Amino acid sequence: MTSVSPDKDEIIGFTIPAFMNFKVAVKKVSQTSRNFLTGFMEVAVMLNLRHQNLVRLCGWAFENKILYIITELVPGQTLRAYVTTEKTKHMLGLQKIVLGVACGLEYLEERKLVHRDLAARNIFLDNNKEPRIGDFGLCRREGSRYPCGEMAVKWSAPEVLENKENYSTKSDIWSYGIVLWEVYTFGHVPFFDIPNANLSAALKQAFDEDKCPLQFPECTPKPVGEVAILCLQKEPADRPSCKKIIRKLDTPSLPPKSSP
Repeated sequence: MTSVSPDKDEIIGFTIPAFMNFKVAVKKVSQTSRNFLTGFMEVAVMLNLRHQNLVRLCGWAFENKILYIITELVPGQTLRAYVTTEKTKHMLGLQKIVLGVACGLEYLEERKLVHRDLAARNIFLDNNKEPRIGDFGLCRREGSRYPCGEMAVKWSAPEVLENKENYSTKSDIWSYGIVLWEVYTFGHVPFFDIPNANLSAALKQAFDEDKCPLQFPECTPKPVGEVAILCLQKEPADRPSCKKIIRKLDTPSLPPKSSP
């Protein structure tokens, strides 16, 4: 194994000869890296996860003060890169993709695991456009008080903005609503015009005015828009379960309206 600079994490990919065309990605995290603890937590969470919509952990090793995290190599793009580059080319396939994300999230929800960093950039598409949720470094069991590291403010639920200990499966549902917005705006950054420090106040104003915090484009299919509004509710208890989301999205929808 090659060495790595102590202040830099790396991800490389290669094929395992014994398994023919099975390709893996290897993340190398130095013991001196600020991501070292996060790397070990990622391994601990992923060890027992097996679902078609989650990136699979293949193994791990610790050698010469470097942690090696070995996962399957998903051959396609991230979801964000896909919707940004493809635009409206595959509009009818987007609902199937976000349905797959909900299925992966349901698997975590059933195990009381909170991803804490769900975003289009952390969802990977294989060659069949099947989504896989990845990047489990911040994932924790619901109710745990382990340090969660830096949070992605623009994807965080309002209760999390108030207190980092308020992460729950319902805060993941909020983040899923943000992912839906990312997908149907073709990769736009949520709340891009609002400074992080002002986001909590902006959300409160939207709720006080009985508005959805994000406006979805007309091209959004009706079932997706309805799910998104439910996901972006102020109170965690008012947000739907993954099972309800799947039931809503797992139905054929009419072709969406064209974007203006």
